[in-house]
Amino acid sequence: PWPGQKTVAMRSPALLYMALGLSACQSSAAPGAVRAAAAATQPPAEIHSAADKGFVAPAEAVQWQVDMEHAADLQMQLEDPGDKPGGMKRLNMEVEKPRHLEGRIRQRVRFTLTAEQPGAYVLPALSASFGPPGKLTQRLQSQPVYVRVSPEDDPAPASLRDLKPLEAFAVAGPPPWLLAAGAAALLALLAAAAWFWRRRRRQRRVPTTPALPAHVVALAALDRLQSQTPAVGQAMRQAAFAASEIVRVYVESRFDLHATFMTTEEIFSRLADLVDLLPEERRRLKEFLAQTDAMKYAGVVPDPPQLRAMFERARRFVRSTVAGAVPTPPAGPPPLPTSPAKTPRTAP
Repeated sequence: PWPGQKTVAMRSPALLYMALGLSACQSSAAPGAVRAAAAATQPPAEIHSAADKGFVAPAEAVQWQVDMEHAADLQMQLEDPGDKPGGMKRLNMEVEKPRHLEGRIRQRVRFTLTAEQPGAYVLPALSASFGPPGKLTQRLQSQPVYVRVSPEDDPAPASLRDLKPLEAFAVAGPPPWLLAAGAAALLALLAAAAWFWRRRRRQRRVPTTPALPAHVVALAALDRLQSQTPAVGQAMRQAAFAASEIVRVYVESRFDLHATFMTTEEIFSRLADLVDLLPEERRRLKEFLAQTDAMKYAGVVPDPPQLRAMFERARRFVRSTVAGAVPTPPAGPPPLPTSPAKTPRTAP
């Protein structure tokens, strides 16, 4: 054997006993440490409430119990819920003795309740005050408890009752007068639509009158103006204004020249651009406009022969420029007096 082997063999049991003793001490001290740590994390006071049944029949007893727990150095007092907590009738109240457990005090208060009428009941949240002896200044509150009292003819057991099926709520409809007013408005709208449709249909059946040619309109206007003009100086001068406007409208419609918005000089400058207008027709238009300008602006008052000559010159110009017609030279000079006809053309 090597030196010291006997000493090691003799010391091994001693070391084993020491290790076992230390582990036993640690195991005996561990529960106390755990309890101390748990007590340090707990709140100073607690309160909880619950019912032993959630569904009961009418007149069936329900046990509503309230558990209170607080530190040993504190006191706790529960408020009285009254004779009808949550609408249920209180039959009895039982207060158990406090129990001391691990430095805390636990106490249970049990209420026996019942209800005669079916329905849903809510047991209110209970309040409790706590604090050092003689100074109960802090308060706690429990959670509410729900109890359903079902009718006796409910075939399902109270502990197995399911949620009630959905029920359709009766929605109040509109008042009768509103329905009548809506029906009347709808009928009126339909009648108006039918009337409008029939009117449009009749309008489509009526043949539209084609627009009259420009020369027809101009000649009819000249005839009507000449027949309505009295042989008075001022009236004949106003007729010159109207005849000039009729011819200008005709030129605008026939040759696409905005003659109604131009002066006489502007019309003269544009006559060369009108390829459909022959030189003889340009001369007639110039003579007519010059004569009417002399009556409008130079104050020349025409006599009846001059007025008739002016209307005849306007008609001759319109007839010779009808669209699609082959212009023919006049058979002879117009029957106009020599001196009166020259005066308007030389007027400035």
